Amino acid sequence: MDVRIDREFIIEMVDVGFVMLVFSYTITEVLNQYKALLRKGLGRAEANERIKQLGITRYQLQNLSTVDLYKTANNIVDEINKSLLNFEKREGAYFGLSNFLDYLQTTLADFALENGEVIHKTRSASKAIVDIIQWVSFDAITYDIRAKITDAVDFVARCGTKKQRQQLKEILEKKAPDHPCLYQIAKEYRQRPRIFS
Repeated sequence: MDVRIDREFIIEMVDVGFVMLVFSYTITEVLNQYKALLRKGLGRAEANERIKQLGITRYQLQNLSTVDLYKTANNIVDEINKSLLNFEKREGAYFGLSNFLDYLQTTLADFALENGEVIHKTRSASKAIVDIIQWVSFDAITYDIRAKITDAVDFVARCGTKKQRQQLKEILEKKAPDHPCLYQIAKEYRQRPRIFS
C-alpha cells in the first residue's frame, strides 16, 4: 500500500488549526471578561440570565465551533452597541462598557470569516504574498495561475496591512516585465485605492 502525504496540505491544516486555537482562546478570554462586566453591572442573577441568552455560558462556549464563536462575538458587539445607545453617559459603567467594546472590536479586527473558516487576516495575507511570489517565478503563467494570482491580489487588497499591500505592489511591478498579464492585474487593482495607498 502506497501512502502519499501532501506536505502543503498538512502544513496548511496545522496553520488553520493554530489560527483556530489562537482565535478560540483569545475570544473566549475576552468573552469571559464581558461576563465579569455583566455580573458587576447587572447583579449575579440578571447577569447569569443575560449570559445564557447571549450563548456564552462556560458550557455553551466550550461547545461552539470557531465559526460560531466568531459570530457570537460579533453579535455581542451589536448587543453592546445597542446597550450603549440606552446608557446614561454620566454613569461610570458606560465608560467601562465602551472601553470593552473597543477592546473586543480591536481583537475581532485581526480575524475574518473567509470561505467558512475563521482566518487571521495578516497571516493569511502573508501566505497569499508568498504564493504570489512562487507563482510569478514560473516561466509561464497559465490561465489557472493568473486566476489564482488575481484572487490572491484581491485578498491582500481586502485583508492585508498597508506594508503588505505595498510589498504586493512592488512584486507586481518588478515581475510585470517578465509576465505581461501582471500589467493587467496591476492595472485592475491600481484603481483600488487601498491596495496601492
